[in-house]
Amino acid sequence: MKKTLFLILLPIFFAAQKSVKEIKLDVPIRDYYGASTLKVIDERKDSNIGSLVYKGKTYSFGFPKGTATENIEDWFSKQNKKKGGRELILLIQDLNVYNSLGVNTNYCKLKVKLTTFLKQDSKYYALKRYEDILTFNPKEASGIPTTLSKGIEKILQHIISKSFKEEPSQIALAENELSGYYNILLEKQNAFAAKSLKNGVYGDFEKFYSQDVLRYRIVKDEKGNVVKAENPDNLEEKLRAPKIFAYVENGIAYHNTLEGFIPLNKNDGGFYIDSNRDLIYPSSGNTFGLVGALFGGIVGGVIGGTIDAIKANSKFNKAKTEKREKVYIDFMNGQYIFRD
Repeated sequence: MKKTLFLILLPIFFAAQKSVKEIKLDVPIRDYYGASTLKVIDERKDSNIGSLVYKGKTYSFGFPKGTATENIEDWFSKQNKKKGGRELILLIQDLNVYNSLGVNTNYCKLKVKLTTFLKQDSKYYALKRYEDILTFNPKEASGIPTTLSKGIEKILQHIISKSFKEEPSQIALAENELSGYYNILLEKQNAFAAKSLKNGVYGDFEKFYSQDVLRYRIVKDEKGNVVKAENPDNLEEKLRAPKIFAYVENGIAYHNTLEGFIPLNKNDGGFYIDSNRDLIYPSSGNTFGLVGALFGGIVGGVIGGTIDAIKANSKFNKAKTEKREKVYIDFMNGQYIFRD
């Protein structure tokens, strides 16, 4: 009887097991470009990072001691003894792990929205920004809890370290504007504010958002596929299709993706394409979302002969038939943004 009871309770015991994954914050974060201080503003309603279930076990995530604010400021202070000079601000709007139930899969997710600012004379100037929802399929990726805990540390290290030498935005913000800063800055982008987009070719996201059109024209093949752009005044001057970020034709924008050029739409949140993660990062598995998002992802096409290989990828072709969502293009860094 006791043995039978033990066997019945065994699955419950394992399901109830919990493990804590600490975000240790011991990687280098020293400012070699000038003395800085760092203040963290955590706007989250719940200061906990959260928990998730992975392979029947619950993992909770947290810093070694206290809150995110205390740990990050202490981490920065210990490695930057020389004070003075610039005052950096890290705004945390999202930093949470959780499960999301899909079709026959309980996905593990990390939602992040972080921004750094330079504070001068009581005004705030945006520096670096990172926003995304990273999705991991436990059926395809292993060691997800460890990947997430280390990933959070790497994301924080990356955004703060890159802020040291980043040129600040020219637009000054008041402290009470920080929560809605993205839309405030977005509305000042030429592409977003314009009633209509300029026809022509754009080499990167910055030129598109500033509406700085290149002196090129699109060249298509007999099937209507874009093959290149060329300078009408000098036909020897060409731009290969993978080097084109977007083009506008008859007022309609088309963004370069692994599927080819697809419509680039606009709503109150910015410019977006209808796509999904496996169409954007098809050959990467679930971990590239973390690495790719940190270091630029694939924006504006893939270089070289990898396109044909990706188009033959079964995961990529399957993704064409799967659900699509609005995937935004961040005007501050050109990265793809996945949102709820």
